[in-house]
Amino acid sequence: MNNKPKAHEIIVQQIIDGLEKGIIPWKKTWITRWQKNLISKENYRWFNQMLLSYIAWENSFSEYWLTYKQIKTKEWKLKEWAIPVRICYYTTFKTGKVKKINWKEVEEEVPALRYYIVYNLSEVEWIEIPDKWEVIEPNYQEKEIISEVDKYREQENIRLCINNWEKASYSPMEDKINVPDISNFINPKYYIETLLHETIHSTGAEHRLDRKLEKTLWKEEYSREELVAEIGSAILCNEYGIDIDKQNTQAYINSWIKFLKDKPKEIITASNRAFKAVEFYFSKIK
Repeated sequence: MNNKPKAHEIIVQQIIDGLEKGIIPWKKTWITRWQKNLISKENYRWFNQMLLSYIAWENSFSEYWLTYKQIKTKEWKLKEWAIPVRICYYTTFKTGKVKKINWKEVEEEVPALRYYIVYNLSEVEWIEIPDKWEVIEPNYQEKEIISEVDKYREQENIRLCINNWEKASYSPMEDKINVPDISNFINPKYYIETLLHETIHSTGAEHRLDRKLEKTLWKEEYSREELVAEIGSAILCNEYGIDIDKQNTQAYINSWIKFLKDKPKEIITASNRAFKAVEFYFSKIK
């Protein structure tokens, strides 16, 4: 029997390890620099961006990464204690079965998650890091952010209901965002984070990215969509320069640990959906 861990299990464990330390990788540890490949200069995308950002923050790494092959091609040398980081990609493989598509017989292909290993530039010997690691100080205006959210809503004809209740929500049937009045929050930053959280939910409507929000009444689907909104709002807070130091209760952290241990692939799916939601949001306010 093959007991070798699957690709997604190895990758997701890195996120669970952070949660068990009391850290929420998609919130408190989100950094202000995009992680990128040193050679191609391309930013890593979606779940890989979140994972590498977290690991870079945790280890005070550079934002640049390379594969072992790229390091060897440059004739560089890894430090002895270099940390291999697994990032993922989807590929397909043929099952050997034949199925009909539009009355034509084609060989069936199914998606499969695979991973490859990258190393941070900080762990390559004798190499000068292109840019010094700097944390960019937050610089934002609450009114400007709210104005951009309003612009998105106007583009998408989404209603906003300000109430005096304690509950915030998004209704896919009414295409309406409900949030408490800003005066109900101890800090305007928390109002904005809540508004961005519900805004991410709104991107999942059937006529937008269609994340089947009508099914989120079920516990599993609700947890999945909440994870999308949690990560998506964290990305937007980072983009707007909002530093949210939200109190992380152990019960809250434990709930995500249990969910990800039960459904390890969900963090990858949710991260990818969150980045797609953020891209959709920004495409409407440009």
